[in-house]
Amino acid sequence: MTADSIDIQQGRHAMQLAKEEWGNQPLKPIGSHLAELVEAERQQCVSDGNWYVASYEAREQKRIVGEIAERGLVPYIALVPRRERHGRGAERTVYRSMFGLYMFVKCAPTPAHWNLVMCTRGIRRLLGKDGKPKPIEERKMQGIMYVVMLEEEKEADRVAKEAAAAKARARGKSGLVWDFSPEQRVKIKKGPCAGFVAELQTAVDAHDRIRAQLALFGGPRVVELSAFDIEAL
Repeated sequence: MTADSIDIQQGRHAMQLAKEEWGNQPLKPIGSHLAELVEAERQQCVSDGNWYVASYEAREQKRIVGEIAERGLVPYIALVPRRERHGRGAERTVYRSMFGLYMFVKCAPTPAHWNLVMCTRGIRRLLGKDGKPKPIEERKMQGIMYVVMLEEEKEADRVAKEAAAAKARARGKSGLVWDFSPEQRVKIKKGPCAGFVAELQTAVDAHDRIRAQLALFGGPRVVELSAFDIEAL
């Protein structure tokens, strides 16, 4: 596997997902996500270095990250949450690397700093060409990090919804958590108004009901609907 293959197979996909989420606006700084990895006086590589891809041995992840950070370099493993089954059909959230046993290290583009990476126990090699490590573009790294952040946000949203559903069931409600919000346009699936598009006036209440405004031939009309009977456009 080469640095180019990571850019094509994974990095480009990550950038596409980031572009869909953020549009064409400039990517925002990501230094805050790296601040926890190194001490303040050792963050010179955050702005001055280049990102490189390193392969590492399984089960050595945590120790390698710690040792590289202690040497004043910036390690980064693109970990994303995944739901996996375990035990008797139960599920749990685990964090898996987007790139398998490959991580990123930011350091100065000098043999001395490359050696600091290579002498870390558990690091196999730095990916490159003709015996020289090849850097990854900063913008591509930011795209990868944005994808990681989006995955983390989705997991946090899932956890919040599960907690809200459990609380609703404890009160004897349906336990469903609705994403509908006021002024949102929805399509009615069932009932006498099936097929119509409506604009919501309220969020779903504790009884799974929602108020919406319909544009009918006789003018606007406010109706109360079941949240089970509408869908987002």
